[in-house]
Amino acid sequence: LDAAPALAEDVLTDLVRYLRCFLCVEVEVAEVPELPIAPKGWQALHERLRHPLRNRPGRPGSGIERQLCAPHLLECLKGLKRDPVAVEVPAAEGAACVLGFTACELFRSTEGLLPDEAVPEERTRAFSVAAARASVGAVSIAHLEGRLAKEGPPRRKFMRQLMTLVSHSFLELLHLRSCQSHQCLAYHRAFDPENTSMNMCYQCEDALIRLTRPRGEKWEDMVMAAADRYRDIGETLQHIGSNLERIKLSRRSYAEFEEDCDWLQVAEEILRESAAERRRRLPEAPEGTSRRRSLLACLRCAHEQQPHVALKRTFTQPLLKRTCLVDMAQSAPYRHECGELAKWTIAVTNRRHEAGGHYVELGGSLRQKKIGSFIDAGLNASLARSGQERLKSTMAQMPLTWKEQRVGNVIELPKIRGRTRVLEK
Repeated sequence: LDAAPALAEDVLTDLVRYLRCFLCVEVEVAEVPELPIAPKGWQALHERLRHPLRNRPGRPGSGIERQLCAPHLLECLKGLKRDPVAVEVPAAEGAACVLGFTACELFRSTEGLLPDEAVPEERTRAFSVAAARASVGAVSIAHLEGRLAKEGPPRRKFMRQLMTLVSHSFLELLHLRSCQSHQCLAYHRAFDPENTSMNMCYQCEDALIRLTRPRGEKWEDMVMAAADRYRDIGETLQHIGSNLERIKLSRRSYAEFEEDCDWLQVAEEILRESAAERRRRLPEAPEGTSRRRSLLACLRCAHEQQPHVALKRTFTQPLLKRTCLVDMAQSAPYRHECGELAKWTIAVTNRRHEAGGHYVELGGSLRQKKIGSFIDAGLNASLARSGQERLKSTMAQMPLTWKEQRVGNVIELPKIRGRTRVLEK
C-alpha cells in the first residue's frame, strides 16, 4: 500500500514462500498502479474508488512518513475486493481474502487534535486491523523493531516477528483465530510481538488443513498434506535462517530457526508413523477392515510425543517473569521477578534433588545451561545451587586451608580405599 516498497525484495520473497507453506494456500503480491494525479499505493486506491481516506503526517523523529485512518482503509480494501478490475488489480479477482501491507501507522480516532497534527503514539499501537466478515485487513510494520536493520539480533528479531504478524493476520481473515491456548498462533487475543507464538496447536492445524483442502478429499491425502506442510515449513525456515547472521554463544554458533526445524522434522516423522499404524477391527466391523487414527489424532501424536515448542525470546523483555514461580531475588541483570503474579505458573520443585530441582533462569549470561522441567513453557533454565554446593564454594574461598597449616612431621595416612591391612602403631 506504499509508494515505496516497505520490504526489500528478498525479504518479501521469503515471506511469501513461508506463507504459502504455512497456510497451504496460494499467496499473491499485487500493487495498486499509479495515476497521473496520485502515486501507487493507498493514494491511488482511494482515488480510484473515490472514497475518503484520512491521513496525517508522521510524528517528528519517528521515521514514519504518514498515518492512515484504519476504518477508511478497510472500506477501501472492501471496494478492492468487490471490484478488483475497477482498481486495476486483476490478481485480487476471486481472492478469498485481501490483506493490505504498509509501513504507515494506523489510527482510529483524532479527537482533540488539530487538522494537520500527528496522532500521538499511544493511539497508533495497532499492528493490524481487520473486517473479518468481509475477509479484508491491513498490517502495519511501523512498530516492529529492527525493520531497518541489516544484520545482527535486530534483523533476526524482525524476521521472526514479521512472519508471525502476517500469518496471525491471515488466520483472522480465514476465521481461524479463535483458539483458547495462549501458546497457539491462533490465540483469540490481539498480536503481541513478545508473547504471540509462531506455531499452532494441533486442533487449529486440523482446522486449517480441512479448510484449505478440497471438500470430500480422502483421508490419506489429508495426512500427506499435513506431513508435507511440516516438511515445507522446515525447509523454508532453514533457507531463511541461512540468510541471517548466525547466533554466536561462547565458542559455538547456531542458525536462526534451528530448533524450529528440528521440531518440524520430528513432527513429520511421528505423523507419518502414527498414520501408518493400524488396530484390529471391531467385532461389528466388516471383514478385511482395520481401525486407523483420524487426522486430528495423528496431529496430536506429533505434538504430544515430543517436547513442546518453547516461545522464542526476541532479545528484549524475557518471558520468564510470567512463566515461573521461583524465588528470584538474585535474578539480575533483567530483574525477572518483576511482573504480575497472576500470569506466573508453577515451577518444578524437587527437594531431594533426584531429578531436576529449583530452576532459575540466568538470562543474558554465558554460563552453562540446563533444560528445566517446565512442561508447558520449556524454559531454558540453569540449576540453582543447593546447600552443599554453596558450602563447597564457601570453603574454596577461605584464605587458609588445612594443607597450608599442616606440620611437617605429620604422617600421611593412606586413602580408605587403599587400606589392605591394619595400620601398625
